[in-house]
Amino acid sequence: MYKNNKIQFSVILFFLCLPASILIAQDNLAPVVKTVIASPNSISYRQTSQLLVDANDQDNGPLPLKYKWIIPSGAGAVSNAEVSNPAYIPPEVNSPQTFTLQVEVSDGNKIAIGKVEVTVTGNIPPIISFVSASPDSIFDTLTSQLLVSAYDDDNGPYALSYNWIVPAGAGTVSSPVVTNPIYTPPKVSGAQTFRIIVNVSDGKSTIGGYVDIDVRGNVAPVINAVNARPDTIMDTQTSQLTVSAADQDNGPTALTYNWVMPQGAGSLNDYTIPGPTYIPADVDGDKVFRLTVNVSDGSETVSRTVDINVKDTYVFFASFDSNTNNFKFVSNTFRDTTAGGYARGELVKSGGYSGGALQVMLGNVDSTTVLNMSGGWQRTFNLRENGNVKLSFWYNMSESGNNEENEYGDLMASIDNVPIGSGTNDNYARTYGVRIPAYDYIDRIYGNGNGGEGISTGWRQLNYTTNLTAGLHTLTIGGYSNQKTDDSESTTILIDNVSLMTE
Repeated sequence: MYKNNKIQFSVILFFLCLPASILIAQDNLAPVVKTVIASPNSISYRQTSQLLVDANDQDNGPLPLKYKWIIPSGAGAVSNAEVSNPAYIPPEVNSPQTFTLQVEVSDGNKIAIGKVEVTVTGNIPPIISFVSASPDSIFDTLTSQLLVSAYDDDNGPYALSYNWIVPAGAGTVSSPVVTNPIYTPPKVSGAQTFRIIVNVSDGKSTIGGYVDIDVRGNVAPVINAVNARPDTIMDTQTSQLTVSAADQDNGPTALTYNWVMPQGAGSLNDYTIPGPTYIPADVDGDKVFRLTVNVSDGSETVSRTVDINVKDTYVFFASFDSNTNNFKFVSNTFRDTTAGGYARGELVKSGGYSGGALQVMLGNVDSTTVLNMSGGWQRTFNLRENGNVKLSFWYNMSESGNNEENEYGDLMASIDNVPIGSGTNDNYARTYGVRIPAYDYIDRIYGNGNGGEGISTGWRQLNYTTNLTAGLHTLTIGGYSNQKTDDSESTTILIDNVSLMTE
């Protein structure tokens, strides 16, 4: 009995004296590695892969799980070898390689091992999506917008760079190192196709692309005809211009027009259309003006001319603002009068219809009774050809306040001593019914005899048309007074803006 107890005690004492690790090892369960993942499991050497080991320990001990990633020599590295999820950093390779990465999971007593394979490729060359030229068919006077679109899956080793290559004699680009330079073609004869190359590099690999551009030499436009209808006009008329032009190759732009006028030739209603209206200048004498039209297709310009003969409508125009414009005063110009001492003329610098005027004064001077007084302003003119002429002038005739009711003044004019008569009278003439049978006057006004304010026609305009032969003619404008009995009685006539023009 004693002996058996002694044996039991010895066994118990033996186990109590064993190390704790030996005792634990007999009951410890090893960790279990469920999965080892590399995401992604195929990368370029410029990329990384996220590693992850999923492990557990059924008996949670004796210590917390620890991790140790083992990377074969030359297979790269991990960001942290002692965590469950480090980043894998591959080595640089020139061709695809597969590396086996190992992870040890320990609970302080036992170790579980997991493995994962990662395929590492060399540099991924960039990829060109497209190369374009807009437009891809141009005249040699135009340009084209180039564009290359490319991308790099592994973003390296450097940012993409570009190099455009234009073959010798094929033109130029604005900048060879950008994605979108401007292409300028060379001058060509006929049509040619040029291939423009672009190289795209990521610093390690280079790929090339190209685009073809058709370039055509320009054919100048042709002017078929230039016309002016009519080509002979008076300077108060207009002429319709037309240019007919064609462009065989329809470009590089639509035809444009530019009319050029010599100085002093007049104007156009539009200088940029093929059919403008020509408005001549007011010429002095007949003039021939040569008009030029330039037609352009945006590259080449051609020109033609057309001549227009412009005839002077005005034989003369006299404003009397600074001088008598070649008019001279003459007394006794109408109705065979002889009392020349009672007819006077002068240039007045103001008081005209506009500015100065010619003045005719009949009567006045003294208290002598005088009958039949006349005077007028004369000018000789030359008519270059037979035809109608139009005479126009403004006048203002007045009777002084002391003129009697039987005393009147007539506005008169003549061409070559042939009276211009309209018989137009004011109310006084109609009231008193005095008429000269020949109707050789233009206007008549009677005195009122009240010694007060005089009587005036106010400013009126005469327009008279007649037919004359070519050669010299004499125009006379003035007036007639039938009587004055005192030095305060007079007829005064103002004449302004006299024009004579052909029709």
